Amino acid sequence: MDFPEKVQRTIEKYRMIAPGDSIVIGLSGGADSLCLAEVLRLLYGREDDNPVRLFAVHVHHGLRASADRDEAFVAEYAARFGIPLTAVHVHADVYAEQYGCSVEEAGRLLRGEAFRREEEDLRGKGAVRVRTALAHHLEDSAETLLFNLCRGSRTAGMAGIRPVSGNIIHPLIECSRPEIEQFLKDEGLAWCTDETNESDEYTRNRIRHIILPMLEKELNGEAVKHLSEAALDGADAEDFLAQETKKAMQQCCLEELPGKRVAIRIPELNRLHPYIRRRVVYAALVESAGRKKDIGSVHVEALLHLASSGGGGNLSLPYGVQAEKSYDVLTLSKGESGSLSGDVPGNAPDGASCKTAFAAVAGTSNKDGAGDGSPGEYFCPVSESDYSVRVLKRPAGRLSIPSGEYTKWFDYDKIFPSLTFRRRQEGDRMTIGEDGTGKLLSRCFIDWKVPRKVRENIVLPASGKEILWVPGHRVSRAFYVTEETKQILEITCAAGFKSC
Repeated sequence: MDFPEKVQRTIEKYRMIAPGDSIVIGLSGGADSLCLAEVLRLLYGREDDNPVRLFAVHVHHGLRASADRDEAFVAEYAARFGIPLTAVHVHADVYAEQYGCSVEEAGRLLRGEAFRREEEDLRGKGAVRVRTALAHHLEDSAETLLFNLCRGSRTAGMAGIRPVSGNIIHPLIECSRPEIEQFLKDEGLAWCTDETNESDEYTRNRIRHIILPMLEKELNGEAVKHLSEAALDGADAEDFLAQETKKAMQQCCLEELPGKRVAIRIPELNRLHPYIRRRVVYAALVESAGRKKDIGSVHVEALLHLASSGGGGNLSLPYGVQAEKSYDVLTLSKGESGSLSGDVPGNAPDGASCKTAFAAVAGTSNKDGAGDGSPGEYFCPVSESDYSVRVLKRPAGRLSIPSGEYTKWFDYDKIFPSLTFRRRQEGDRMTIGEDGTGKLLSRCFIDWKVPRKVRENIVLPASGKEILWVPGHRVSRAFYVTEETKQILEITCAAGFKSC
């Protein structure tokens, strides 16, 4: 079969694309992404009664001198074939330093945010189903499998790169890099070369350039193909195990409790297979914590030890989760104190609502939120459920912006690359003046006479180093809702704070 037919079979096998879909192509200009765009154009770039509509997003990471060349190349290709293109400029190195992650991880998060925003924009324009197509291929899947296993992932990491993951599809996942390059040569298409892909500074590049070739040379000429096939089997196995885990949780967990509380009946837990038992405890901990990051086997084993110990007991876990054993029940709940998450890259609202690690100062503001500087009485929320966040489409007609102390509106599209909730950091600032002038947060705290204890404990909404809001005082002018606002971020302060 020819190359487009092979890709078509993969698309049909995993039901990636249906008539009427809008597909966002991640288009860097490299061989893989150019191949993806070209094969999708050949398969779907035609007019019919229920067409698949193609769009492209190019992310300029601000890292390479040749990045401008790549953007111009992508723009020329998209214009030649009539594919609408959105180009997004970010600074991955700045983001990595700010959030304490690698530049590689920062780039991945920033690209994901850019794709998500394009999807949201298309839905706002009436698209029924939107999916993002990425150009990962067979070697990428094998590389990801090895990477995950070596860094300590369990069965979930054995899934490698899934053909379909939520709104993300990988039409080239069963194609090899040599096949991709041969297709482009046959079509007479040149592509851009990212010089960073040749450097072994990055872990994935070392796997790609050193380990995989060695496996094929020394062990089996089809080692990469077999690893990719194992990853596809791993995805199916993980799906099955997830279903079994869900059934087991229904058997041994009590009915849903208020807040993020999970109660496990220990006798029923002990009847499970040891592997499913560990998965149930892990799932319960993740549910209570509200996230997976930094939760690992050491915490699962600690909980199982507590469950098997005689008598009662307590255990403190990440993100303020408290575990308590009482008789035959193990309860996990979000504690009143404990470790907050700090900055979580890419942790933006999902478009509906989300619970957030948030804190506020109440009792000193005027109606406009400016504050009069009086001492007042200060309070700090201590749990994620104290505040709620949601994203709204701008209503038609004249806006009625909330003027109360506990609900504020912000221009969501100005919050990029992400919204985070964290304690203060050096260099934090707020835009105060109408002319865009700002002031350091530390200076604001002094001017507003915020007690030192509150300054150290309060958790604030931030976008980079810009603080959105100090409840009880000001909101940043950098995120004011204007006539041009399309999406509104609403942050609502719950009642019933606990004193700092």
